[in-house]
Amino acid sequence: MGESVHLGKQRTLIVTDSTASIPQELWSTPHLEIVNLHVIHGGESFEENAELLPEHCAELVERHVELSTSQPPRSAFEEVFSRAFAEGYAHVVGMFIPQVLSGTEDTARTVATQWPGKVHIVSSRTTGMALGLTVLQGARAAREGMLAREIVSLLKDATQGSGAYFMVDSLDHLRRGGRLGATAAAVGTVLGLKPVLAMSKDGHIEVVSKERSRSHAIRFLHAKAVEATESGAIELGVHYFGDPNRAHKLAEKLRQETSARIYVSPASAVLGVHVGPGMLAVTYA
Repeated sequence: MGESVHLGKQRTLIVTDSTASIPQELWSTPHLEIVNLHVIHGGESFEENAELLPEHCAELVERHVELSTSQPPRSAFEEVFSRAFAEGYAHVVGMFIPQVLSGTEDTARTVATQWPGKVHIVSSRTTGMALGLTVLQGARAAREGMLAREIVSLLKDATQGSGAYFMVDSLDHLRRGGRLGATAAAVGTVLGLKPVLAMSKDGHIEVVSKERSRSHAIRFLHAKAVEATESGAIELGVHYFGDPNRAHKLAEKLRQETSARIYVSPASAVLGVHVGPGMLAVTYA
């Protein structure tokens, strides 16, 4: 869980899931635990990050290998929550991929009933590093000694100010997975338009812009990232699934034009299965 802990009445552990796409160098952040979702391939279940990395999953998607995903098993939450209290944490605060996209939060809530008043689940409205940046704020607050109820309030406020915009090569993966309606998915085939998508306030995925080309879509993402920093965001996440070059170019431009701390990381394998190849995203919280 990132650091040795001593017994203390107010110590709080923040728990999220792997779709938060937190960069690997931050996995060991103190007071943070990540529960992995799974990718299903050939009838076998592979725990992402532990058994299947995003870059390997991207290769499978590029080869049109049939993949599906599943939420963490109930036992994964039981193990994390039990271990937290055994190590001296007084509370656990969890924030996960939105309920409209996965049953992960529902499972966590069910398991949380085993520890009434000690495990607190906060609903998120987004995923990717918009979720990741939010829970990292919570982990920093926990390390500074903030009370669990104060962290819950912080996370609720932070998720309201978070956001994610992304583009993909094709909307077919989102349509087939039921994450995007057929009408919205058809936008990408009309007159060669390149749609940009975002998470709505209720956690659904929606088309927010119809750009004329990939370069125009990237400019739109850049503008949204800059806009977020002008509105107070001090951290940005840039995601990719597959080729990282466009992500690094966009991140470098944002570093030159803003004072934000910028993280570049692959999108989680589970997210990649649903969005498909060529994904490029900007996130903030």
